[in-house]
Amino acid sequence: MKPYPAKFSTPSPARGSGQRRRRNRRRPLRWPQRGVRRYEAVALPASRGVYARNRGLRQATEFKIDRRRLSSAALLAIVLLVGVWIGFDETFYIAVPKVTGQAHVPAEEIARASGLIGLHVAWANPAEVESRLLEALPSLRAARVTCALPADCAIAVTEREPLLAWRWGDAVVGVDAGGVVYSARGDVQSVLTIEASDAPPPALGERIDPDLMTAIVSAAQALPDVRTFRYTLARGLEFADARGYPVYLGTGSNMADRAALWRALRADLASREIVPAYIDVRFLLAPYYGRR
Repeated sequence: MKPYPAKFSTPSPARGSGQRRRRNRRRPLRWPQRGVRRYEAVALPASRGVYARNRGLRQATEFKIDRRRLSSAALLAIVLLVGVWIGFDETFYIAVPKVTGQAHVPAEEIARASGLIGLHVAWANPAEVESRLLEALPSLRAARVTCALPADCAIAVTEREPLLAWRWGDAVVGVDAGGVVYSARGDVQSVLTIEASDAPPPALGERIDPDLMTAIVSAAQALPDVRTFRYTLARGLEFADARGYPVYLGTGSNMADRAALWRALRADLASREIVPAYIDVRFLLAPYYGRR
C-alpha cells in the first residue's frame, strides 16, 4: 500500500504533549478506495398514523376467514357424526330377517343359517348370504336376499321338490329331478322310492350318478305302477312282480324295451303255469328266468 502524500501527513506529537488529545480528534484525510460503495441512511416515516394503518392491514390479512375451508371442515364433521351414528346405533343392526317361500324347512333355521342375525346392515352382502344358504341347506334350490335401510332384510327361498326317496336302512333322503341329494323333509311316501342295501347315496348336496339317475327315470316311466325299486351294485335296478318274484332290470336308458320283454315272458310263463324264482331282462338278446 502506497504511503499518503506528504501534504496530507501530520507530524506525530511528542509523548506527554498536551496537544495529543486534541490532535487525535482530527481524522486524517484519505483517498477513497476503488470498488467501495457508499450508503446513506434513510429516515423512517415519523408519522405514527401511517404505521398504525399498515399494521391494521397486516392484521386483517392474517386473520381473514377462508369460507371454502370452513365449509369443507363443517361437511367433514357432519359426515363423521353421521358415520358414528350409523355405526353404533342399534337401529342399523339386523334383528331377524323375514323368510318367505318355505314349506318344509323352518323359517328359524333359514334365518340362523343366513348369518344375518345381529349383523350390521352395512356388512350384509346378499350374494354371500345366498351362497351360504344354498351350501348350508341343500333342501333349498334357490335363495334371494334383499336388504334396505335401516335394517330390513328379507329372504325368499325355493325348496327342492322330491322326485324320489332314497332309502338306505333306516335313513331316508330326498332326490330332486336334477339328482341332488338333500334331507328328506315332509311327506316322501308318495314319491318313487329306491331301496338300497349296499349302495348308500352321495353326501347331502351332491348328485347321484347321472347314468343311474337316467335309468331310474326311464324305469319309472316304463313301469308307472311300480312305486318301489331296489338297487344293488351287482344287478342294478329290480322290482317285485305281483306274484312276489323279483325282476332284474339292470341299468341303462332302454327300460321301455326291458319292461316290454318282461311282460312277454310273464305272459308266456303264466300260460304254461310256471311261477319263476326270478326273471332277468338285463340283456335284451338273452333274457332268462330261474325255476323254483
